[in-house]
Amino acid sequence: VLAPLATYYSLILDTLAPPERRAEVFALLRTANAIGVIFASAVLTVVSLSVALIVVTGLVGIAACAVAIVSPRR
Repeated sequence: VLAPLATYYSLILDTLAPPERRAEVFALLRTANAIGVIFASAVLTVVSLSVALIVVTGLVGIAACAVAIVSPRR
């Protein structure tokens, strides 16, 4: 499930990013993925699986809302 989703994100970012910023966009995507894995692992070491899923889902929702607010309207 995650591999097709990552491919979809990469393809969408490839179309949205200007050519001169493409390398920076993909570096930011890799960094965000790594931070997400580290944070999810840290949460799993502290709390149970069900609580960790709730916390990570909430953070993904907050990140999506932040992107929606900051993104320019078309």
